[in-house]
Amino acid sequence: MSHEQAASLFSAGHSVSMPVSESGEISLGMKFTPTGNMLEMEEAVSAAVNAFGAALTEHCPALYDADGSRLQIGKTTYCSCGQFPQTYKTPYGGVNVMRYAYQSAEGGGRYVPLESRARMVLNSSTPRFAKTAASKTANMPPASVQTDLFDNHDVSVSRDYLTKLSDKAGELIKNSEPFIKYDDAKDLNKDEIKTISVSLDGTALLLKDKDKKPAFREAMAGVVSLTDKDGGRRSAVYAGEAPEYGKETFLERLELEPAGAESLFPDAAVQ
Repeated sequence: MSHEQAASLFSAGHSVSMPVSESGEISLGMKFTPTGNMLEMEEAVSAAVNAFGAALTEHCPALYDADGSRLQIGKTTYCSCGQFPQTYKTPYGGVNVMRYAYQSAEGGGRYVPLESRARMVLNSSTPRFAKTAASKTANMPPASVQTDLFDNHDVSVSRDYLTKLSDKAGELIKNSEPFIKYDDAKDLNKDEIKTISVSLDGTALLLKDKDKKPAFREAMAGVVSLTDKDGGRRSAVYAGEAPEYGKETFLERLELEPAGAESLFPDAAVQ
């Protein structure tokens, strides 16, 4: 059952209210009459929850929007082009939002303050939906995630979009964590750590290329180990990278990782 069908169901047979106060507080009210067998009632409840979730989420992005006045970003002045509708994907389905779009006097692409301030992913997904989709895609292929979202969450989204969303989420995570963190190693005695060892390995993964033909690509993994005078490993941190030609990103990252350990154990030898 879609959000529109759920809204129609409740408006036709039940009472639904969602007043918004002057302070922005939203109050929800609903009367629900169970009908049909248990599965049908559960599906109706699920659709109703999604409908309410979408309705509530629809109010949230406006808190991050501009007011249409001129914006100064660095040395560039942006003027409003007006408000335009955009559908954002949420865990409860799509929500339609009117938001301001801006453009500089020099032209070029439009800037949408709401999408930047609210951290919309791919300019079309709320952070929580991106998080949910990326989590599922990390454990299942996009086709299975697509089926799961539709069958279990009443949310429709294309496989291509799920792939792009997952890739973007991974990119954001990677950019937010440029270095390995050695939190567990901070409690170790500096004199106990004698060696910082760096090692790497790879394994072939069966993937599909752009023509959907099977192809093997090598995924890389590395480890930075902290060992004592007897060679015993006292701590280890692992790094990984998706398959890429030339392994350039992985090797650049792994070359930087020992710096974090060296700052904690400056007297340890690196090998």
